[in-house]
Amino acid sequence: MKQMDRLPELDSVEAVDNWTQSDRKRYDIAGKMYLLDDMVYWSFGKYKGRPVHEDLSYCQWVMG
Repeated sequence: MKQMDRLPELDSVEAVDNWTQSDRKRYDIAGKMYLLDDMVYWSFGKYKGRPVHEDLSYCQWVMG
């Protein structure tokens, strides 16, 4: 795999996962929220980019 020769630090699934997330670390398995500077944000929908705690009714709706 020539790609792995160019990026030898990506030697595991966890390393690839961390590399693809960059500074916005996925907070949940579905990727609906991310963690940035110790704050959880929405990564989709009408509240994309806003902190989750700002609208708990939306959070309850998403979590179903």
